[in-house]
Amino acid sequence: MSVSVVEVAGREALRPFEIAEHVFETRMRETKDGRRNWSVPVVPGLIVENVVAGRPWWRGFADFVSKEELKRRVFSAGEKGGLWAMVNNEEVFPRERRADLRRGVPRGMSAEAAKEEGNPAEAETKKGRRKARGTVRVRRARLEVTRAVSLTPFAGDITFNAASVGATPSASSTGKDPVPYGTEVHATRYQYGFALTPEDLTRKERVFDVIGAVTELSEVAGNQARFLFDFSPDAVLFRWTEDFAPRILYGFALDEDGRLSLPAALGRIEAGDIAPAEVVVGGSIAGMPDGERLRELGCEVVPGVREAAWIAVEPA
Repeated sequence: MSVSVVEVAGREALRPFEIAEHVFETRMRETKDGRRNWSVPVVPGLIVENVVAGRPWWRGFADFVSKEELKRRVFSAGEKGGLWAMVNNEEVFPRERRADLRRGVPRGMSAEAAKEEGNPAEAETKKGRRKARGTVRVRRARLEVTRAVSLTPFAGDITFNAASVGATPSASSTGKDPVPYGTEVHATRYQYGFALTPEDLTRKERVFDVIGAVTELSEVAGNQARFLFDFSPDAVLFRWTEDFAPRILYGFALDEDGRLSLPAALGRIEAGDIAPAEVVVGGSIAGMPDGERLRELGCEVVPGVREAAWIAVEPA
């Protein structure tokens, strides 16, 4: 048996580790071939590593995609349930800190979250495959997302290139010659909207994860995955409301000088359809004329996208 001594600034720093020791128990397990060995949880050790290094205790839990063994043990061996228990412990983590913790910890648990938030009608349909005649089961998504629409009439362009010899299956099959190919590219910017009702969720706090994910979007599917693009939003508009209609979809536009504006949403606010107190705007729009006008009307307008996200979740 080996004994390790951990030096930290104070006992408070070790509270997550102490809780982890109670949540994640070391157990004796029997393998399929009859051998018996100790099953030691990974999470407490990871917490100690982070605490000793002066990092937040949850740092790195979302990075296990490239670390297959840790990913298997933490996300497939039952330890993810313990992580949720720790994050949701209000006695240990005050409410104002929990949104940050949820963004750090549960990112690798999206499959489980999707299963929990699944539509009851869909689950019922799977259990009983045969449906009665004349009945329709409508599946409405918990998270509703609009189509991404271009802000500008994009200008297409064609590029010419050639694949290296043997770089692709088609190149290797044609012999030793490079394979020419053309690519159509578009330079534009998009806007899209999303809606989510916390009361519809099994765990209402997941709305914080969605808002955080939108502000930190790093990649989307498609051929552009080969190259480095920044998909984080240039500007955002959040609205907490009891209204059944969004009224803010596709509100962004570019003015005559190519500057970002919010004419549609601004018009709705001036007309009284949207209460200014419900609106939080962040990003480059803050320094534009429409941003100044929104501020005059009583909307919360800040220069940072992340800052707008934090302000948006405060009332919740």
